[in-house]
Amino acid sequence: MIKNHIVIAAGSFLLGTVAPAILKSEPVHKACVKGVAAGMRAKARYEQVVEEARAEAGDIVAEATYVNMADAK
Repeated sequence: MIKNHIVIAAGSFLLGTVAPAILKSEPVHKACVKGVAAGMRAKARYEQVVEEARAEAGDIVAEATYVNMADAK
């Protein structure tokens, strides 16, 4: 149990000292930029789909309201 804690602490220390150097490297930087750009594209597409669904739902509600008003007359 204590051995696991020592390994975790050592790994954390190593990661903390090496990570900044890794993140500053050009290939990692480019990969991170591409990853964030892909995430932004996915978010934009998701928002577009949600907006289309919202508009479609609004059309359905408006048509149903019209049908109800026509039936009431």
